[in-house]
Amino acid sequence: GFGQRQILICLEADCAKALGQCLKLLVGDRPCLCLDGLAPEDGTWMDVGAPVGPALSVVMKTLVLSGGM
Repeated sequence: GFGQRQILICLEADCAKALGQCLKLLVGDRPCLCLDGLAPEDGTWMDVGAPVGPALSVVMKTLVLSGGM
């Protein structure tokens, strides 16, 4: 359902590795990244950095606008 776009899935539960392995069987060569231990809210922007060894840097940003705008 995503065409040829990259897939990024964020989970709170500790199951990203298992889900990622299952998805990879379904999507083939399409880029797929599953991250766990994250709880983004609506309107959250995520920047995922390049791998550094076995780790990725993830920055989560939420816009806060004043009520006067």
